[in-house]
Order: sequence, then C-alpha cells, then structure tokens
Amino acid sequence: MTRTYHLYSTLAIALLLAGCQNAATRIAPAATATKPVPEVAYYCANCALLASRESAPLQIYAAVFKYTFDVASGTLQGMSASQEPLDAERTEDTACAVSGSKTNDSAMDFRRTGIFIVGGTLVSVDSPSVGKIAIEQLQPESGAVLFAGSKSDADEFQPCVGATLADSPSYEAAMHLPRDAVISIRVASQSRPIKLTLPAQFSPFTYLRYRAGAVIPVPARLATLSYDIQKQRVVLSYRSVFAKDSAVRKLDLRAVFPASLGGAPGEYESVARFTERSQAILADLDQCPPFLVTGEPCADPNRKPNPGIFAQ
Repeated sequence: MTRTYHLYSTLAIALLLAGCQNAATRIAPAATATKPVPEVAYYCANCALLASRESAPLQIYAAVFKYTFDVASGTLQGMSASQEPLDAERTEDTACAVSGSKTNDSAMDFRRTGIFIVGGTLVSVDSPSVGKIAIEQLQPESGAVLFAGSKSDADEFQPCVGATLADSPSYEAAMHLPRDAVISIRVASQSRPIKLTLPAQFSPFTYLRYRAGAVIPVPARLATLSYDIQKQRVVLSYRSVFAKDSAVRKLDLRAVFPASLGGAPGEYESVARFTERSQAILADLDQCPPFLVTGEPCADPNRKPNPGIFAQ
C-alpha cells in the first residue's frame, strides 16, 4: 500500500556537528509571504528538519534524528566514531547506500518502528514499561522495492542496514518502541537468542518555542532500528512530528544523553542540575499520549511541561 505523502521536500539538510553542546542556527527560507517559517537551532549531531509540501494534505514538520552506536554484550556503549550519514534529500532512489536508506531518511513519519537486521533473525521485543510488544513480518510491496505491513495505514520501509540489504524477513513493531525496549535475536552461532537493550536514558526531542512565550518539549519516536551483528553496530533514527503553526517562533532540535553515552552538564551547570534536568525532560516526554498522524499531541502551547526542566 502506497501512502500519498511518503516523501517531502527537505527544509534543512542534515547537519553533522562535532558535539551537542553548541547550536548551529539557520533561518529556513519562507515558503510563502503569509506563512512564517520558524527559526531552527540544531543542538544535535546528524539531524535535519523536513517540511511537507504546500500541496500536501497534512501540513507538518518532522525533525529527523539519526545516531549510530557501538554495541558490546547487547548494550549500546556509546556513539560510534563512524556515524551513518543522514541523507534527508527527497529522492526516488531505493538502493541501500553508505547512508542506509535515503527513502527512509527522507520520509516524514513512521507510525511504528521498523527493525532491520544483518546476521540474525528477530525473535521478540519486550519492554519493562510496556510488556511484550507484538511484531509483524514486513512483506514486499507489489511492483516496488519498499516493504509494507498488512495494515490499512501501513508504513513503507526500505530494509537497509547501511549499504547492505537486511536479512529477510524484516519486521515492524506494533508501536513506536519505548526507550527501554529489549530485542531478542536468533543468531546461527548461538544456542540461545542474544538480546539488544536500548538506552533507556537516551531520547531525542524538539523544543517548540512559541511567540507567546511557551516552551514545549515534543518527543521524537523511534522510526527505524538497524543492527549489523557482525560489526556490532546499531543505527537508530527518530521522528518528532508536529503541525505547521505560525505561532511557533523557533524550533530547537535536541537530545537527552546520559553520562554513559557522553552526556555532560552545560556551561555553568552542575552535575546535579544536569541530572535533574535530564530526568525531568524524560519524565515529561514519557507522559505524552501516543503519536497521531496529524502530529504529536504534546505539541500544545497550553500544556504545562515538567517544572524540573526549567528550574534554576
């Protein structure tokens, strides 16, 4: 099944920064004189902002985040020195490349998480906070390289693990995987499934800064997970989706990093305050309702974020 708004124009191309403490700020070109485009600040490595076409049925933005991690004993150890590039330019190219899948990178939203593996077969997905999570095998779409689930609102994926086509079958979870998801994978050389545990204290997100003064955190949902077992490398891509709103003055693309993954206090910030702020952001994002195709329910200037985020 083909979704009519699968690919969109890129508002800002991927920006790869050496660190996440300093922002690079650009003013995106306005689409029309009557629709002001928010300023965008990137406090993240390998992220981009996409915008739906003016003719699209849904007028939305999507902040895209992509992170590559090294793995040891089933645990993400830290940011890989070799990050998979984010190629968010609109394209019809469905081939796997060094940057993974260009069609995945340039898609505006995914309603569930796609899981792609080289060197093993997915067995199950569990979560301490949610319990067992259903998975569905993805099927080839007729006449296309992309894969689609059986649901009427099926996502479309290109099952790439870097430049390699993922082992078949690939799967889609029944939801966006939570931060504490544990993935069990069968590997031919192992008598028991191996487990991959996602970093529960890591979460990309977007601040929506409204002209009236409200600052609202909006979650980024896990869109795709690719795992090369031989290389012990995991790539996670996320989407933070929200409606175009002239009331929004500025967008900050950010991520919460625990110390174990390289997170550190900002300038003039104590370790205690860094920990308090990080936990407050995670708690605030966790209470957001499930994703809607029209945008994140938490992208609401009238809601009250966790006060620990902005405490001094």
